[in-house]
Amino acid sequence: MFSRGLFSACLFSSLAMVAPAQAQCIHGTCGRCDLNGDGCLGWQDTFEFFCQLAGGCGPGSCSDFNNDGDYGADSDIEAFSACMVDPLSGCGRAPNDFCINATNLGSTPGVFPLDLRCSTFESPFAFNPALWGDVWYTWHSTFGGPTRITTFIASDTNISVFTGTTCPSPFTAVQTHNAPLTFTAAANTSYLIRIGIEGSTVTPAAGTFTVEHLCPRPPGPLFNKKYKLTGNGSGLLWSWAIKSPALPPPPFTAIEQVNVGPVTGSSFAVAQAFRNSINSTAAAIGCSTSRIEAKVTFFPATRLALRTREPVQLWVGPGAGPANCLVTTFAACSFNPDIIEEPLSGQDCNGNEWDDTIDIDFGDSADVNGNGIPDECEGGCGSPDFDGDGDSGTDLDIEAFFACLGGDCCATCGSPDFDGDGDSGTDLDIEAFFRVLGGGSC
Repeated sequence: MFSRGLFSACLFSSLAMVAPAQAQCIHGTCGRCDLNGDGCLGWQDTFEFFCQLAGGCGPGSCSDFNNDGDYGADSDIEAFSACMVDPLSGCGRAPNDFCINATNLGSTPGVFPLDLRCSTFESPFAFNPALWGDVWYTWHSTFGGPTRITTFIASDTNISVFTGTTCPSPFTAVQTHNAPLTFTAAANTSYLIRIGIEGSTVTPAAGTFTVEHLCPRPPGPLFNKKYKLTGNGSGLLWSWAIKSPALPPPPFTAIEQVNVGPVTGSSFAVAQAFRNSINSTAAAIGCSTSRIEAKVTFFPATRLALRTREPVQLWVGPGAGPANCLVTTFAACSFNPDIIEEPLSGQDCNGNEWDDTIDIDFGDSADVNGNGIPDECEGGCGSPDFDGDGDSGTDLDIEAFFACLGGDCCATCGSPDFDGDGDSGTDLDIEAFFRVLGGGSC
């Protein structure tokens, strides 16, 4: 029960500027708890009741809530508060008005309905902050990382997130903030979400709210993208966005930035600024390089590569945004210089989580024979002691090599697939043989 000395003292200061001098009691369709007659039990009924107390209404007013002839007594406050917190006393009460009746949102991000019109507080001192009306939800985070909750509603809202799904009172929020709220979710952890009306003069409304992961999920397969930049920096600002191509709700929200640059000079200077912007923006919201990372190269061409934990699309646009040009393999976007996506092999033979073509194009792997396979993933070249007699690079090794190419391999001879690319007796094998004979690498 509420104590008049404790509860009403806290409310009178906020009511002083708005309480009418002589408020009249309105008995609505839900009985005496619905004082304003709007068809639902909400914080405005509480507001109406204490307006009556502050206005000193006479006989017949709501200030004698229990009809005992004693107006504005503690017993009236206790009777009214009991009416408001009794789940059986109201019509139109929000189904998730109480923490114990929190709506389960499941474990996926998305857009969810939010209706504060029939919300009440279950106790102004049970939770911090004490809101005029609140509703409750549970949500399970399957993986950890930065998570954002945003409301889209006409009312000013406050959001609190609590670890677990039980409702002790009081207990401390992981994070409390005016919308939107960002917190670091733990993997395989459930949370209570409380969304409420922040001020006594706010009209409760209905709308939606979103729960979004800000980073691609870990752990999981890695996805790569490779882009080629051509032309010089124009000195113009640009915007970019890395988005999920999945249908709504996406597995993570867009990572984006506006007003990047300006950069003049070479395309590589632009690529460096682009890489720095992507990596710093991701780091600022808590996305580690294991979830998203960009890198660049300038030889033999200027390229930008992405490594993420989800399939992504890269969008670019003018400085102030939006990033409205999708970069693809068949259409370049002009954002400062031009940028176009390049195809990948879909192979990661060395297991470094970068596509083989990125390893080769970025100079991280050699590809001497030009077959698109990093040399460290191939069998490697044979020995210059081809006939296996202990003497390397002799005429006998050359004779044995060509005899083997013709199908007459001695028992101690090497393979006719000298370069180890899977094709035997080719010009590449001959080139590799004489390169190794001359002391060169495979």
